[in-house]
Amino acid sequence: MKFAVAIGTTPIVGCLIPGTFTNQIQAAFQEPRLLVVTDPEADYQPLTEASYVNLPTIILCNTDSPLHYMDIAKPCNNKGAHTVYLMW
Repeated sequence: MKFAVAIGTTPIVGCLIPGTFTNQIQAAFQEPRLLVVTDPEADYQPLTEASYVNLPTIILCNTDSPLHYMDIAKPCNNKGAHTVYLMW
């Protein structure tokens, strides 16, 4: 959250409403220019939707993380709170 405020962007935190990137009729529709995901196993829905609209994605991935629908993979430990904080 602090990183998003520092660079002047709008973060999507928590559960993503399906269709946020693809359904233009929804009130929650957004057109982001970049998607950064910290856990690709938990955030499978945003990655799938980003692939439909050709949205570039950066994934903070562990050794057991799936690498589907990613453009840039940053290898790190994405399971610990302190290590994810350090990556941001």
